[in-house]
Amino acid sequence: MENPTLPSLTNEPARDILGRLALENRGDLLSFSQKSLEKFRIKLEVTSTSSKLNEGSGNIIFANHKSSLDTIIIINALQEKGIKIPQLKLFLSEQTYPFYASHFSKDNFLVATNKPRFVLEQTQKALEHIATGGSVFIFPSGKPTECGDSLFKPGLTYLIENAPKNSFIIPCHIGEYSFTGLSQTVPVRIETYKLEEWSQLLSSELTRQENTKIIQDRYKQIFTLNNKS
Repeated sequence: MENPTLPSLTNEPARDILGRLALENRGDLLSFSQKSLEKFRIKLEVTSTSSKLNEGSGNIIFANHKSSLDTIIIINALQEKGIKIPQLKLFLSEQTYPFYASHFSKDNFLVATNKPRFVLEQTQKALEHIATGGSVFIFPSGKPTECGDSLFKPGLTYLIENAPKNSFIIPCHIGEYSFTGLSQTVPVRIETYKLEEWSQLLSSELTRQENTKIIQDRYKQIFTLNNKS
């Protein structure tokens, strides 16, 4: 059986390693994620102003994106803060989705797509999951970029506009890492806000793209990305 690869990992050896680990841990997303970090000799340093992330209401979680290893980092970081795999759905790109869906339960994944006929279906599934107290993760920039700080797409804004009012927003920032094979500690910062703290930033008089720019500026402000801290 052909083993789907992760096309957004430009480092070929790293991509092949993840493919083998997925086969070895088929069906166990958490084990795959944990062993992947061990294989790449990555330790996470997760910090948050909240000792435990919100568990009573639904969560919209998002982060910057530089490579497909970010998905694994986020799964481990959220696990550490109390958001477990069964309650988590992750939006993945159309290129990355086949890899995860072929090895692990499809119930954990949604497809981030620009195809009109599927956009509403996938976002509706996400909102329904949030309404039942589940957590949905999304990379607002869509595909990974070298700097991890490209323009946000409107999908995150749509979720914020339409999620239940008792939901929470959990922005995350993944620090620098590389594929050198050397041991490294990757900082992951996680913050928690009530939905209204973000939805009140938006205006019905603006386009969704303009509101998305507001969301991205707020994200940068929180993590002081412009100051490279």
